[in-house]
This record gives sequence, C-alpha cells and structure tokens, in this order.
Amino acid sequence: EIYTLSLHDALPIFPLYSLLSSERQAAIWAGAPSGSRLCVVATNVAETSLTIPGVKYVVDCGKVKTKHWDRVTGVTAFLVEWTSRAQADQRAGRAGRQGAGHAYRLYSSAVFNNDMKDFSVPEIQQRPVDDLLLQMKAMNIEKVVNFPFPTCPDLVQLRQAERVVDLLVAAKSLGIDLRERPALSWVVDAILCCDYLPVGWSGPPSKSGRLMMTLL
Repeated sequence: EIYTLSLHDALPIFPLYSLLSSERQAAIWAGAPSGSRLCVVATNVAETSLTIPGVKYVVDCGKVKTKHWDRVTGVTAFLVEWTSRAQADQRAGRAGRQGAGHAYRLYSSAVFNNDMKDFSVPEIQQRPVDDLLLQMKAMNIEKVVNFPFPTCPDLVQLRQAERVVDLLVAAKSLGIDLRERPALSWVVDAILCCDYLPVGWSGPPSKSGRLMMTLL
C-alpha cells in the first residue's frame, strides 16, 4: 500500500525491503506524482543493493537489525543494534547521486566514533554452518575445514558440524531414529529435507560420498 500524510497526497510514502513484491517496488521506480515529493522508508537493502534515482535527502537512524547466532545454545535471533561506520557512510552516499544532496544522521558524532564498529561482522560468521558443510560435501569438497573461504567461518563450529554429521551416520547405521529426540530433530530434518541434491544423486567412492549416501 501507499501511505500518505495529507489529504492532498503531497508526500506519498513507500516501504522498501528485500521481500517486497516487484509490483510494489515498481511504484518506487516510477517516481513521485506531479506536485508531490517521494518518501521511501527502507531497510538496509537500499544501502548497496538498490539505487533509487533522484534521492536528495537521506535520514539515517543509525540502527540495523542483525541476525545473531548463539554458539552455545544454537538459537538464532534478530537484534537491533548500532550499524557500522562503513554502513553509515554507504547510507549517506545514497543522497545526491544525481545532484546536490544531504544526509541527516539521527545520532551524535560521539556515537559514530565510539559506539559503532568500523565494519559489520560478515554473515557467514554469525550463522550455523551445518547446512553449509552439507552443501560443500555434496559438491565433493572433502576437507571443508581447509577450504579457502574469503571470510572463514569459525573453525571450531566447522569441526563440531563434522562431528554432528558423523554422529548422525553412526546413529543411522545402528537403526536409531534421532528425529524422535527433540534436541536433534531439526538437524535430521534439515538433512532429510535438503533440496540441493538431485534425485538419485550418488557421490564418488570417497568418505564424503559414502557419508552423504548414508544420510540420504
């Protein structure tokens, strides 16, 4: 929907986020109606992924919703926190790309210098690596720990994921159904329901191939 602040539609307001349908996004690219000024309320998807033409002013709240993964409990949660200085500069750079512009930051320079990190933590270091390991095993990558990641995930978590997979293989060979155990049911379901392996897939006669065929 398009939200307006006045009866005369002088300031149409459009939302913008990653899951927004293409039809609703098209209204943004169409520009503001004649005699009005376009206002877009966007998530950080507008920092680098999309460039809205004709933007002159950016209002930056300085906050970002980030996915955090607790390595102890295995729980993933979204937390609102200060963005990084690099992201704040990206947001400011959205203003005035096609002409004069200005960015208004709703936080002090002390927050910018003291409370914000230089760069945000890469997502690969803030998520579980179990599904990543399985996908790489399916790609015939034998030693996932030795893979030259551009940004390497936590090696301890990779080794723990290897042990979980070995545990599942051992349990299956003994006829134990771990899906009946709530603590591990989500891991088993993720493996049994993974859709990145084609039907009838068969791996090479290696340890990783036998491992994946045993799981599936």
